[in-house]
Amino acid sequence: MTNKALKIPYEIISAAKQGDENALRYILRMFSPYIKKIAARPHYDVFGNYTQTTDEDMEAYIQYRLVMGILNNFEILSQNK
Repeated sequence: MTNKALKIPYEIISAAKQGDENALRYILRMFSPYIKKIAARPHYDVFGNYTQTTDEDMEAYIQYRLVMGILNNFEILSQNK
């Protein structure tokens, strides 16, 4: 298992906290693969074949919670890198 940590620049995080739409979109794009993975649901077609599909309502809810968390709960303590 590899540890692929998301590295979002301080400037982007700070701009997102201030409500910058482009910065929020950037963060959502960075988290998109993870969000899609946790919003995946099992699906069986009429022939019984198993696939996974993204629950779009769950995906939208997770994105909403991420944005609200950044805007309302995220606290920037320092600019140390």
